[in-house]
Amino acid sequence: MVRLAKAGHKVYAGVRNPGTADDLKAAIEQVEQAGGTIAMLTLDVTEEGSIQNAIGSVLAAEGRIDVLVNNAGISSRGSVEETPLEVFRGVFETNFFGLVAVTQAVLPGMRERGAGAIINVGSLAGQMAFAAHSVYAPTKYAVEALTEILAQQMLPFNVRVAVIEPGVIP
Repeated sequence: MVRLAKAGHKVYAGVRNPGTADDLKAAIEQVEQAGGTIAMLTLDVTEEGSIQNAIGSVLAAEGRIDVLVNNAGISSRGSVEETPLEVFRGVFETNFFGLVAVTQAVLPGMRERGAGAIINVGSLAGQMAFAAHSVYAPTKYAVEALTEILAQQMLPFNVRVAVIEPGVIP
């Protein structure tokens, strides 16, 4: 994000709670000192209205969205047996269904223009499951599968779709 903004690209960064986004605020300050810009948007990927407001504000300002990076994610650890179903649902709501909802909001414009890119941030946990990740890993496996499917579906429209699967991030 910082590199893209410093290179002159217009970057919009969605965050669920701007009041707690200290790292993003520091990145924005760093980029502004280098002559670039990152605009912070309030975006809760689990709320349809929030998605529409965020995407709508970017479209109103820019007229289009060229690249979407789906990076929202939360984690939860525990065993399948002891983790309440509500926890599973909550993590899936953010990590998978939120990603789908934001993607659906930008796809029509990309498809109509015949250009665009969607980058989904998955995880190594979407390739290999570990016992403690009984809630998190299934969401990342789902992101992996969805990305492969969407890449096939968008190929005729020149919309590139990829997944990035980092390992442990401190």
